[in-house]
Amino acid sequence: MGWQLHSFSLLAVAGHLFVDIFSIFIALFVSSIAQNRHHQKEIIKAWGALLNGFLLLGIAIFISVNVLINQEPSLTTEASFPLLGIAILGLIIKVINASLLSEPSHHNLNLRGVFFHAIADAVNFFSLIVAFFAIFFFGWLWVDRVASLGIICFMVVRDCS
Repeated sequence: MGWQLHSFSLLAVAGHLFVDIFSIFIALFVSSIAQNRHHQKEIIKAWGALLNGFLLLGIAIFISVNVLINQEPSLTTEASFPLLGIAILGLIIKVINASLLSEPSHHNLNLRGVFFHAIADAVNFFSLIVAFFAIFFFGWLWVDRVASLGIICFMVVRDCS
């Protein structure tokens, strides 16, 4: 949908969600390999983390370069309504995720990480809602680009740390 709407901020969120899904598959794959090779367990996990980091940085660089090079307006005021719908749906899903993880995250460090990740994703979707209002009410098409760069910076700092 981000490609169809020419929305860089939607592409940034979609890229981040792709990395999240792909990193789950990497973690499952690495864990299955590491079970059979006890003496190489940490090395295999490090390679999985490195692959995930490179994928994250690759998507961040790809979107950033397109935002900075492409000088045409990326999103029209009329096309911002699907952006709002996707942002609201994503925000609702992430708020539900965070609320379901809230209590169990007090007793489990891994679930606490997933809980904070859901909150950070909710912030990304909230930024899309703010971008919609700036585009729709003020005609500030450039906000889509700024939101995408903000999402990418937030994603790289949070996920690579």
